[in-house]
Amino acid sequence: MTIEPQVSVDQYQLLWQAASNEGDNDMNTGSMQYPEGWYLDDDDGQLSWFNAGVRVGVGIGLGVCVGVGIGVGLLMRSYQATTRSLKRRFF
Repeated sequence: MTIEPQVSVDQYQLLWQAASNEGDNDMNTGSMQYPEGWYLDDDDGQLSWFNAGVRVGVGIGLGVCVGVGIGVGLLMRSYQATTRSLKRRFF
């Protein structure tokens, strides 16, 4: 049986900062979520056209997947209801 050491949030932040300061890191980590330069293109905080397009594409792709899933679910439900009523009527 192993016992995991208890680490506080402050210790995690210190470890994260120490790890980000080591080595040849091209992107500085301004926050815990995203390294600088991934979503911000200019100094004024504007999204690049590529990143904006990726976000729009992912949103459209997720919307299509959800729509297809709902459509297939409704189609299967109506198919099962129809076959059930036909079985009762003819068999």
